[in-house]
Amino acid sequence: PEPRRAPLRTAAGAGSTRRGTRRRTAMPEDRWAHRPPTARSVAGPLGRAPAVHAFLPLAGLLGGAALALQAAVNAQLVRGLGHPVLAGAVSFFSGILAIWTVVLLLRVPLAPIAEAASRLPHYAWWAGGVLGATYLCINIWLVPRLGAAAVVVLAVAGQILTALALDHWGLLRLPVHPATPARLLGALLVLVGVWLVVRR
Repeated sequence: PEPRRAPLRTAAGAGSTRRGTRRRTAMPEDRWAHRPPTARSVAGPLGRAPAVHAFLPLAGLLGGAALALQAAVNAQLVRGLGHPVLAGAVSFFSGILAIWTVVLLLRVPLAPIAEAASRLPHYAWWAGGVLGATYLCINIWLVPRLGAAAVVVLAVAGQILTALALDHWGLLRLPVHPATPARLLGALLVLVGVWLVVRR
């Protein structure tokens, strides 16, 4: 007589069936949820394009220039309105109109807002706006007292130190970028530049 065939086992080794059929192991909804994000996964295909990658430092410089111009414009606004918080509210309102105009012109789909409602942490919906309003009001209050250059370099120093901590420990679900000696040296040079600009 023929010897009995051993029943087939699953890939996970979790038992067998009498008819030799394989059991399908149930996969979790998001099998990547346990993996920390990387810089490549966050950037997306556009961020990996060589031409776009070369443009990124220039885009950062343009963003910094926009902050300096914003500080100067808001200084005029607070002189006319008499209160930094009121000036910040007017500035934020114009920014809201501008960004939603871009959304409508580019026909950005709004469906992801509803889809992400259950997936994103609650602070992601409001903390960015509160932090932006805080930054804006502080800048509007400081520019007439310290000057635009001093306020901008102080803001940059705060951003550098906070960003190093966020990157090094991967806080707020950011991809991890260790604080290497070269990065720490660059931050130290930024602080030296801040001291040179702020000192009188």
